[in-house]
Amino acid sequence: MDRLIRLGLINIWIAILLSACGSGSAPGSNPSESSSSRVYIAGEYYDGSNLRACYWMDNNTTPATVGAPGQDSVSYALAVSSGHVYTAGYYHDGLYNRACYWMDNNAIPTTVGAAGQSSYVLALAVYGGHVYTAGFYIDGSNSRACYWMDNNTTPTTVGAPGHDSFAIALVVVGGHVYTAGYYHEGLYNRACYWMDNNTTPTTVGGPGPNSIAFAIAVVGGHVYTAGVYDDGFGPRASYWTDNNTIPTMVGPQNSTAHALAVSGGHIYTAGDYNDGTSVRACYWTDNNTTPTMVGTAGQVSEAFAIAVSGGHVYIGGYYYDGSSVRACYWVDNSAIPTTVGALGINSYTRALVVQ
Repeated sequence: MDRLIRLGLINIWIAILLSACGSGSAPGSNPSESSSSRVYIAGEYYDGSNLRACYWMDNNTTPATVGAPGQDSVSYALAVSSGHVYTAGYYHDGLYNRACYWMDNNAIPTTVGAAGQSSYVLALAVYGGHVYTAGFYIDGSNSRACYWMDNNTTPTTVGAPGHDSFAIALVVVGGHVYTAGYYHEGLYNRACYWMDNNTTPTTVGGPGPNSIAFAIAVVGGHVYTAGVYDDGFGPRASYWTDNNTIPTMVGPQNSTAHALAVSGGHIYTAGDYNDGTSVRACYWTDNNTTPTMVGTAGQVSEAFAIAVSGGHVYIGGYYYDGSSVRACYWVDNSAIPTTVGALGINSYTRALVVQ
């Protein structure tokens, strides 16, 4: 489990294969237009002994740390509602990783994962005064996709027994809970989404090579999922619409879409691809296979979050500065990141919200 903690669950899933809807108009080119927007970034940093769940605001490099000292904690998800900042992920209780969420800068988590088993929150939504968290727990034999509501430690399990399943993304629309991720079927991982407590998934990944859904959005009566699809030559950043198992592939081989936003009639997917020299953060618009690059050439960077607000596209991720990994975000097509992770300390962006 140490490898999961140190590298991050999502990175592990990508190796095996080898949290949001935005609002606003089409992206512009003048970031000053959105100067009144506040940017929230959730993730974690390494304090020299442990990973500490935290969040940053705007360009402040001093994080609001929610993970308690002396134990590993990671924040994968973020929501801002009614003036409160919610972050969600897990902490290590000494024996197990426990799914949880934090509110504002309170270091005492609301634990949703049951005692005596490992569990993880990978997605979060606040709707109708309730806090929804989605992820998975280990039932002793398999990983089971599920979601929790508020502080209830009894999950709504959507992943069927007998095979591994993971809920990686979550959205609540019209009182319905949509979770997206994948399940393992025979030899392959199949991208899918579940609605409410239905354990029969809507499978979007075809019966052939591997696929994973990392993000979901429900807009205009359509369900959009984004992730990665292996076309037989390698994983490719892709998205699906509704129950169509034929993906729209936007990335070349060795690319991944980690995040999704649907705004102004456009579909934005964010992730990264290997340009032959390094992995670079980028995003795609609609079915255009030419990415908008944000990661600097020759420098490793990854994008894990996207939001569209005030006519601008915000991309959350991190880059390697040669000595450490730095949490950051980019605006539009600017290759100059706003770095929030402190110098000399490994830090990671997992989620982003702009309000």
